[in-house]
Amino acid sequence: MHATSACIARQVLGCRQSAALGSMTMVDRFTYSSAPVKRVKAVQFSVWDPDEIRKYSVAKIESSDTYEKGLPKPGGLADLRLGIMDRTPGSVCTTDGADSRDCPGYFGHIELAQPMYHCGFIKTIVRVLRCVSYHTSKLLVDKTTDKYNMGLRIRNPESRLRYFVGMCASKRMDESTGNPQPKYKYDAMKIIAEFDKPKGQEEAVEQGERKFVSGRAAALQ
Repeated sequence: MHATSACIARQVLGCRQSAALGSMTMVDRFTYSSAPVKRVKAVQFSVWDPDEIRKYSVAKIESSDTYEKGLPKPGGLADLRLGIMDRTPGSVCTTDGADSRDCPGYFGHIELAQPMYHCGFIKTIVRVLRCVSYHTSKLLVDKTTDKYNMGLRIRNPESRLRYFVGMCASKRMDESTGNPQPKYKYDAMKIIAEFDKPKGQEEAVEQGERKFVSGRAAALQ
């Protein structure tokens, strides 16, 4: 019993010592910097555009495979340029030369064949589309009115968008061209523009024209 307890105690002590040494070496690996510490004034979150994504990406991912012949596949999800995932001795990140303890990890990018909607913004895209002409991409609001100027004075972006969406909600026609304005709906990651039935053909036509609005078309709006 005593021998077993002593063995367990030595194992626990050894683990604690290893953890302590590990934390010490982690600190010692980074040299002291005399640069003054600055106070963070603000943090802003935004979405990168395609050029920014390519700029900060370290690898173009072209395969869903991770390993090939037991090694990380270049251009795959385990590309060594993205960082090290295992603790195999001698394995280092090919971007910074660090091992799994020091490498912070990097991200790659995938080139899409066509523009597509961001799942987090598809509702906002539909709201914006309801404010512009399907045919000319111009705002459906008369810019000479007081209501338009009142909307511009709203500083909060979400409140401003809500204001203009409300102004355009009842518009079924582009007054500048006389063309009908569709109703926009979204289904999963698709946006559909649905036009009303042509006048005089309500009984002959089961439903109005439906058009799929691609990501490229929405970007041009």
